[in-house]
Amino acid sequence: MSREDYKEEDIALQATYTWHNCRRVFEQTTQRGTLLEIIDRPPWGLSCFMNGVVQSCEADEGIYHRALVKPALKRLGLDDLRVAVFGGGEGATAREVLKNRNVVHLDLFDWDEEVVHCFRTQFRQWGKASWEDPRLHLHFEDAFERIRVQPTELYDAVIIDMFDIDQETLPQCLKFLEHACKWTRRNIALYVTTQAPFLKPNHPSIRKLRMVLRNEGFKTHLSSIYIPSFHGYAVFLVASDRE
Repeated sequence: MSREDYKEEDIALQATYTWHNCRRVFEQTTQRGTLLEIIDRPPWGLSCFMNGVVQSCEADEGIYHRALVKPALKRLGLDDLRVAVFGGGEGATAREVLKNRNVVHLDLFDWDEEVVHCFRTQFRQWGKASWEDPRLHLHFEDAFERIRVQPTELYDAVIIDMFDIDQETLPQCLKFLEHACKWTRRNIALYVTTQAPFLKPNHPSIRKLRMVLRNEGFKTHLSSIYIPSFHGYAVFLVASDRE
């Protein structure tokens, strides 16, 4: 395959990035309308783009996924743990959850079955052996519809890996979070964004997210970690110690 430039449009930051010497390894528009591209992007290796937005890169995706999952499972003890993940179709979030031997059941809800199939069959370096783990149960549903139906048994942790929150998406994210609080008796963790202003605890959107969680009796903690391939800090919000 020939090398080419790849242009990434960051609408939130009103910026365009041009990555040189790239190789387009895979491209598919799914029936759900997702443009899935796997771009070999030096020096980050294979990089997953969905609808033109980078999701993760094989060189450092572990940094992101560990930072999302570990706080969600922290201090849950040695009980048999039930976990729900929304998003995470690459399988890497599930991979990190299933490293915890106390997890006995993981439900992963993802909108696009074709995306999941692609990572299960062609790009297994993200999910690795998690796809064959009998603890993993896949559900291909609209998360915004599914979250409205409270499960018959609550989860110990709910992990939300599907938003990049900005002013436009904030209202639906707040509503989703309200419903998610009804799904767990213990912990919630969600990826917020890589926009620098969200690093501040007093950012208006962060305050609104925290208010939803606090109203449900959770204590909240804001964290961030630098993701080299993103050239920015991924921001996470964790809720725990429900009263």
